Amino acid sequence: IGWTKIPYARVYEPVPGSDGRFMAGGLAFHRLKFAEVTALVVIVAVAVRRPLALALAGLGFVSVLVFPAARASAGALVLALSLTVRPRWLSAALIVGAIALVGLTPGLRERFLSSTTSSGSGERAAILQSGLDAVAAHPLTGVGLGRFKPSLFARADAPPELLDNAGKSHNQFLSLAAEGGVGHALLFALLLGWVALRLLRARPSKARTAGLAALAFFVLLCLVHDPMFHAVMVQGTALLLGGAVGLGVRQQEPDEREAQLRRALQVQAAGDAGAQKPGGA
Repeated sequence: IGWTKIPYARVYEPVPGSDGRFMAGGLAFHRLKFAEVTALVVIVAVAVRRPLALALAGLGFVSVLVFPAARASAGALVLALSLTVRPRWLSAALIVGAIALVGLTPGLRERFLSSTTSSGSGERAAILQSGLDAVAAHPLTGVGLGRFKPSLFARADAPPELLDNAGKSHNQFLSLAAEGGVGHALLFALLLGWVALRLLRARPSKARTAGLAALAFFVLLCLVHDPMFHAVMVQGTALLLGGAVGLGVRQQEPDEREAQLRRALQVQAAGDAGAQKPGGA
């Protein structure tokens, strides 16, 4: 079935220290896409707070941590849930449980411990530097949307991983600045801030919780990864954030009409009271 052009390579990446085990890619055939989309499902399930949804959230939470060995997605999911989930003891339990799960799983433990090394991080420092060099060379206009590649700004001592890297700078804000200029990245940050304000005003607690957690997850990923490089992640995030904002707007409209009616009745009651006083009109 090679004619499908599905990138199976991301499904057969071996787990360090675990012979015969691979970093699972799920139905997306890509371990990072699998981790990102599953994390969004977990966030929605946690916000729903029903027994079946919580069971699904627990299964998905463990899946994101264990199977794809996606360090950025796992860490971002834990932090996003801990920042938005109530009560606080549940947030603390999520963090402790995640740390214990990683610590008790040899392959995961080695994977996370290697994050600070060049081999374990995939030469992220050099890849990040290529993005900084691109912004320094084209700060206002960037190199063009979709045209930035780390290899184009590789230094003389660049490692082979940078030259072969098909992605971006491993920082979404930096990648946007490299492609469209600094203003491009600032507008993106402004858009995220506007979405955050809309979510903070959303009335249904479930919609607000899901939206803020998804936004936190996305922003945290943007700091160490390029989640917009994966179309399915962009689609899922837009769907979740748009749904949360939309539910908040639908809830506010009846509340505003009710408030207007209440004020009108108060004005009418005050007028009736004034008319009943001696000497009143």
